Amino acid sequence: MELKLKLSKNNIAPLEGLLIKGGTLRSWATAMQTLGLSPEQHPLYVLPGTTANSEWGCIISVKKDELPQDIGPYAYCQLVEGLLFIPVFTNVFPKIISGELKKVLLNTPHLLHPEIGLVKLETPLNWSEYLLVGTPEKKLIFPSPSRLSIPSRVRSFRIEALSPEELLSQLDQQIGSDEDLPEHCPLNLMEKAKLKLLQQFFSEEAKGENGERPAEKLDAIRKMFGGVDDDWLERLEKEYNELEERNKKEVERLLDLLKKDPKKGLQYAIPLDDKGTGRGFSGGFGDFTLSKRWGNFSLGREGSGGSGGVNLGDDFYRIREQYMKTAEELIRNGDFREAAFVYLKLLKNYRLAAETLEKGGLYSEAASVYLKHLSDRRMAANCYEKANNLMEAIDLYKEIKMFEKVGDLYLKLDDKEAAYLHYEMVVENYLENFQYLKAGLLVKDKMDDLSRARDLFHQGWIEKCDIYNCLNNYFNTFKEETDFRFALQELVKNENLSRKQYEVLVTTLQVEFSKREGVMASEIRDIAYAIISKQAKVNPQLVQSLRGFNPFDLELRRDLIIRREGY
Repeated sequence: MELKLKLSKNNIAPLEGLLIKGGTLRSWATAMQTLGLSPEQHPLYVLPGTTANSEWGCIISVKKDELPQDIGPYAYCQLVEGLLFIPVFTNVFPKIISGELKKVLLNTPHLLHPEIGLVKLETPLNWSEYLLVGTPEKKLIFPSPSRLSIPSRVRSFRIEALSPEELLSQLDQQIGSDEDLPEHCPLNLMEKAKLKLLQQFFSEEAKGENGERPAEKLDAIRKMFGGVDDDWLERLEKEYNELEERNKKEVERLLDLLKKDPKKGLQYAIPLDDKGTGRGFSGGFGDFTLSKRWGNFSLGREGSGGSGGVNLGDDFYRIREQYMKTAEELIRNGDFREAAFVYLKLLKNYRLAAETLEKGGLYSEAASVYLKHLSDRRMAANCYEKANNLMEAIDLYKEIKMFEKVGDLYLKLDDKEAAYLHYEMVVENYLENFQYLKAGLLVKDKMDDLSRARDLFHQGWIEKCDIYNCLNNYFNTFKEETDFRFALQELVKNENLSRKQYEVLVTTLQVEFSKREGVMASEIRDIAYAIISKQAKVNPQLVQSLRGFNPFDLELRRDLIIRREGY
């Protein structure tokens, strides 16, 4: 019988295993420890790779009621009829009849995986061959009091964020007043003629060089439109202004409104984009009319008339320029929501909308825009973190594999176990890439394990990886002089150091010599002398380092200068 895997919407069998792809024996042991699994109760099977003498990873058999909830980058496995492990959301084809697997697999556990095929799980890993268990220490254990005590302080808190869709749909805020603009009534032929005549006297163009209106036309205007009352000129000027206002194009009215009252103008604004809202397109596009389109300031829902194309012709660029100016003015006035509305709904500039919300401290809203419109998980996670929506930030940082950041946020939530689990993933990645310094610093600074950090720095020195920084940090882990003295003596016993390592060692000893006093300083100088004397023939330049241990010895300085210049 040939067994195959097919994708399935649901799992067909209970989850009773964990798959770990890649890694080393050490990383598997660390994973089991951080996941709370026991080598005796949860057997681990090494899975072969697709090439000779390689490992794909491993699988750990875990009962369903013992499976950890947070498994980090690892994957669950289904167990079909207690014999065949398969990945989650897959099904076996052809369909297995009850009891048939026992005959096919000879009652032996197997794994069926799309990358490595069918693997027989015959013998679990014998940890005793690889782990050295020391004598357990005897410690006094004091039972905690039976009654519960009220915490004296809050150790952590978090804010649960709404989904991006819910959050954007709730960003409703009235902009401008609820009053509509006066109805725009176009001019008839008689009114247009009257306006043309009045323009010859009242318009700005009719003024002379001294700014005065033409006196020779005053009598003509009075005879045609004036009267016997004293305020006829004021009345005519008011009528002229009304006619001029009614004669404006709809676009002009919108631009004027945005300049005078930006929030009210936004109610009548029309969305622009690079594809549809028109610049002279034909076929289905209507002319622009100034009508109320937005009843409220909603970043999540379109207002009435919020989409569709209109014929703007050359005015497209004028309107877009005014939208940009309006948004900038709103930002200067601290109206970040309204400015974001302009960028998001009117200009379709999602990046500027998100950045504006972030600048205004509206971090959750900014995160929603980053997610929904830009698919920028890193920026969204950063905004959720600023908003103290830590679980939402953690989920996104996990997706983009920023596990050190995940650990930092779990520490903020006072969940050390989850934090250290994700820090360990970062450490293992550093070690696989021989980045012992980074691994040691993370272990020391964030996992508070000075002893392990010291071992990692020492390993970096031995493996010749960033040797100066590794050695310097290694020395800095010793707080007591006796411990430092012993470590230094063990270090110089190594006969297999390279020329570069000797140079770095002497340079580092100069730093330690300058920091210490008395007997310890003398011992460091003696050790440095011994190294320089031993290496002088193969590395003459090392002799110049003697000055670092005798800064005030002028004779030595003179001798070294003569030696260097060859006199």
